[in-house]
Amino acid sequence: MQIPADEKYKEYMKDKVYIKLKGLALEEQAADGSIKEEADNIEVINVGRYTKRGGKEYIKFEEVYDGADQKSVSLIKISDDCVEVSRKGAITTCMEFVKNKKTVSCYNTPYGSINISIFTSVLMIERQEDTIHILLEYTMEVNDQQMNTNRVEMEITNERVELYEV
Repeated sequence: MQIPADEKYKEYMKDKVYIKLKGLALEEQAADGSIKEEADNIEVINVGRYTKRGGKEYIKFEEVYDGADQKSVSLIKISDDCVEVSRKGAITTCMEFVKNKKTVSCYNTPYGSINISIFTSVLMIERQEDTIHILLEYTMEVNDQQMNTNRVEMEITNERVELYEV
């Protein structure tokens, strides 16, 4: 059952949500543009908070990255035609995904800052009673060099979720 993103939808989503993020680099490229290899799947599950304000949906949660002592606070902001992912902490960035649009962001890590461009070719947002499914496919460029093509699947739900079986 498809549910519109209006105030009635808030009745279905509770404040506490589970966020399953699955990422896959479809192809990883060397600096000369040749394909190095397909990267591994990355899959994580976090617990966060869901809120809705001004017609936009917000999911806030904490993440700890490999090799980092400090947590990062992540915020996913969903509107009708855009998904924005912000992180503050060990990694700080704000990445905007708009279908068929190139956006620019700065990715700050403990090792330095990188300016990146993101071109989103696929942006699908599907809402069901207690779940939001998001599919993103995008290419990332660093210094005008295409680095890789990525697919990210997000599942935000009230129900406890498990990792996908391989």
